[in-house]
Amino acid sequence: MPARDSRYSVHVKGRHRVEYKDRDRTVVFDAGMLDQAVYLGREKVTAGRLDPGQREEVIERVYYQLNVVREMGLEFINPDASRWQPRTSRITGSGRELPCHVAQ
Repeated sequence: MPARDSRYSVHVKGRHRVEYKDRDRTVVFDAGMLDQAVYLGREKVTAGRLDPGQREEVIERVYYQLNVVREMGLEFINPDASRWQPRTSRITGSGRELPCHVAQ
């Protein structure tokens, strides 16, 4: 099995969408740039597949790109209206360590 490609991109597509794209999938998240929020649980996979284990990794990558690299300060909101927090300490904002190679 070939090594997994960890390059990806994250783009804000207007006021209401954030798009994540890697070699295996494209995922579109609902967002409210005026509310400064990304809404989880309503994402659409427009290419490829996204299993639950990969979903968490994709959300962490989007969070990292928007809130650590770009310093946008967006809240990530779960379907129950609670605030989502990254599990991985490397993306909490303490330091600027990249979790993987990023295609920009």
